[in-house]
Amino acid sequence: MNTLTGGKKEEEIRTSLEDFHGIRRRMECLTTFDNGTKIFSDYGHVASSIALGYKNLRERFPDRKIIGIFQPHQMQRVIAGREDFPSACKEYDAFYFYDIYAAREKLEDFHDAPLFQTYTVQSISDLGEALAKHCGGTYFEHFQDIREKMKNADENSIIVFYSAG
Repeated sequence: MNTLTGGKKEEEIRTSLEDFHGIRRRMECLTTFDNGTKIFSDYGHVASSIALGYKNLRERFPDRKIIGIFQPHQMQRVIAGREDFPSACKEYDAFYFYDIYAAREKLEDFHDAPLFQTYTVQSISDLGEALAKHCGGTYFEHFQDIREKMKNADENSIIVFYSAG
């Protein structure tokens, strides 16, 4: 038995793939606003996913403005990837950061991290603000502020949310 195909014949595999429409939350188009702004969602929560997302969207929509919104998942990923995030975010026409989802982490466990040394970090919001500054983006603590940005997006915009949740 072929372990790659689970014993299925090529025709069975081909037939079953005809109905496959991709993996949910990988650059999934959620909606298109009346003005033409498209909203996407992507599970990406590391810098390489954000960079790849931009590349894919730019290929699909070469003449559109691409706006990224990122809710980092876990402080450890923010700290470990801090040097990779600026280059991943810089290509976007605008890049916004939303509150870090810290999971089971404690802020005090990271006080020796470089972002804590460069910026004053006394809360998770401070860490989000530090990451946004480090990347040349804008930080929003309240989702309502992001909603306002979305409402004001023009018809030439593509907005993608990167979030693990």
